[in-house]
Amino acid sequence: MQLQRKTLSIVVLVVGVATALTAMVASYAINRVARTFEIQAALQDGEKVSRWLEQDLRQLSDLAFSHALLPNVVTAMRYEDDTYTVYSLAAENVENLRLSEIWLLDALVPGRIPVRVFADSLSQTTQQPSSNQPDGHQRWIETALSIFKAGTGPTPLVTVVREEDDVFMLAAHPVRENMLLNSPAIGVLLMARKLGHEELARVSQTLMAPVTLEVARTLQTKEISFTELSEQRGRISVPVMGVDGQPVAQLAFTVTRDMYQSITSIVYASIVHMVLLGLLLGGALVVVLNRFVLRRVKQIIRQLQSIGVSDTSSESLIRVNGDDELTSLAASINSLLKRVRADFLEQQQSSRRHESLQLQLMQSQKMEAIGRFSAGVAHDFNNSLAGTNGWIQMAKEDLPENHPSRESLEHAQKAAEYAGGLVRQLMTFSRQSQPRLEETNLSALVERSLAFVASGLMKGTEIEWVKKGASDTVLADPTQLQQVLVNLLINASDAMDGKGKITLLIHKIQLPFNIEDPEIPGSAGLQAGPYLHVRVCDEGPGIAEENLDRIFEPFFTTKAVGKGTGLGLSVAHGIMHRHGGSVGVYSEVGRGTCFHLLIPATNKPSEGSPKSPQPLTAQRGRVLLVDDDQLLRTAWAGLLQRRGWEVIQASDGEEGWQCFQQAAQDWAIVLTDLTMPELSGLALAERISKTESPPPIILVSGFLNDAQTEALKASTLFADILFKPTPADDLEAALTRAVQR
Repeated sequence: MQLQRKTLSIVVLVVGVATALTAMVASYAINRVARTFEIQAALQDGEKVSRWLEQDLRQLSDLAFSHALLPNVVTAMRYEDDTYTVYSLAAENVENLRLSEIWLLDALVPGRIPVRVFADSLSQTTQQPSSNQPDGHQRWIETALSIFKAGTGPTPLVTVVREEDDVFMLAAHPVRENMLLNSPAIGVLLMARKLGHEELARVSQTLMAPVTLEVARTLQTKEISFTELSEQRGRISVPVMGVDGQPVAQLAFTVTRDMYQSITSIVYASIVHMVLLGLLLGGALVVVLNRFVLRRVKQIIRQLQSIGVSDTSSESLIRVNGDDELTSLAASINSLLKRVRADFLEQQQSSRRHESLQLQLMQSQKMEAIGRFSAGVAHDFNNSLAGTNGWIQMAKEDLPENHPSRESLEHAQKAAEYAGGLVRQLMTFSRQSQPRLEETNLSALVERSLAFVASGLMKGTEIEWVKKGASDTVLADPTQLQQVLVNLLINASDAMDGKGKITLLIHKIQLPFNIEDPEIPGSAGLQAGPYLHVRVCDEGPGIAEENLDRIFEPFFTTKAVGKGTGLGLSVAHGIMHRHGGSVGVYSEVGRGTCFHLLIPATNKPSEGSPKSPQPLTAQRGRVLLVDDDQLLRTAWAGLLQRRGWEVIQASDGEEGWQCFQQAAQDWAIVLTDLTMPELSGLALAERISKTESPPPIILVSGFLNDAQTEALKASTLFADILFKPTPADDLEAALTRAVQR
């Protein structure tokens, strides 16, 4: 369908829908208002019926009150005189009063036979109620007598009761001697009026609608209600409430819904007029839109289509007659076409740059995810490694030097230390921790790396390494530097499928190079000074030229799925950069690859591996060890006790504070973890520092980022800060230094 037809169809559809919605909303609103007014009018009629019933009850109550004041009522109640029953209750009087029954009850004489008058027969009875009389009459008597009290001022009773299918209005007033209102009541005058056809005819005449009485065993509603029977008729129900506040019956009548029908007819007529008006306006809008807009837009589209299929070098432009917004649009399109033709090549380059930025953003997000993950597991993982190292150290000390299991324990300890280095490596890679620099013998580090990866390389791989020069000491983090070497060795073996020769060379160089010296990849931009150059070469297939610039990108790998993550070289690049060095690569396809590590060298000659200090047996002092990790706490306590320290353990900061308070002057040093439940190590240190002559405090943590470490070092609370896993000898040395200060 063409644009012109679509636009006209949309206009017609929008106008039609708007007209229909307007008609529907108006119809709904008007009908709702009409129904509301109609219900309110019907409920007002129900209120009239309710007020009529209340007025009738008040009239009956006033009648009973006036009769209760007559002097001959007392004599009639005691059977001393029948003047009241003969004259006051004559047939014409009772008929005019619309009474069903009258009872005179003597409350002072128990068992006195009540005087009862039946309005239908106008006969007087002196018989006491018997079992064949309705139970309701007995309830009437009990209800009427309930108003009698000793003393003055009993409350009259006005209510409605139900007997089977009949409903009666009752009014009872106390009878007093001498017609004195403040005198004691001696009996009760009870009048009953049946709510029958005569009474209903009176209210029906008032409402001009037939009112019926409905008696049911169970009536739930206590409010006047309106029920829609049809669109022409409605039903109003008025509850008749009894003495207990519950409905005993209801008065119902129907009304015609004239207002609703009249308004509905008006609404339907209005809807028809609105629809016709909407169609007329829609038709006019379609004609105007098609004549002055759509035809010219169609002309512009045809010219654009013609330009779109032409060559990009074409100079075709859009031409539109007139002087309005469409003409300005055509001029803008022409200007845009010129810009498109002029900037075609620039747009292609911009697209490539955009793709590159998208890739960098994805890599940045991956790096952030690694940082969060590594920070989350570092603390708990280092706690476990610290405990493992402690137990391994104690097991080594329990075995003689020539025991066959001692070598296995040493390998296990190296593996644990290597695992701790992996955590620090992730922290370094995600920029959350600095490397722990120390003077490191590079040759010894290479030997340990070769021994570590020997079992992981294929049997056909041959490793040859050469050291040139006597001094090979660098200031580095040995674990991170070992990780770089291990990664390069494993990559070299994988490149050769485990078969071939790996050459490793270490020699010392001086930057900047002499003019005749060959340039080493990765050396550009390094500061002047001595460096150790480590070269790792393989005989693999080499790296394709298009991949050389990407091998240090995070998550970039050419290995098959499941054989590499693309993190190894990017991690190595970050580690070398933080050590003030660099890593470079040179590769030829088909001839192998060489990686070059440049690490700043120190002028201090290399020393042999330090000997492990022998455990001390002399008492060194009391140590308060606070850590929530039981495995670590028990292992370190055992190690320190073997070295002559008396160790008291606490599982959290609060327990540590309690232990400290019990013997505040006897502590040589406090060794506490940072993150603990109840009370942190920092809060514990603050409490201890406020005591008199506080002992030195050493803080130990499984993970601290650079900002936290700098803040803690800047404070004066701690004599030293250690990081888990800490070797036993380093822990012993830190305690000794702190105590000696």
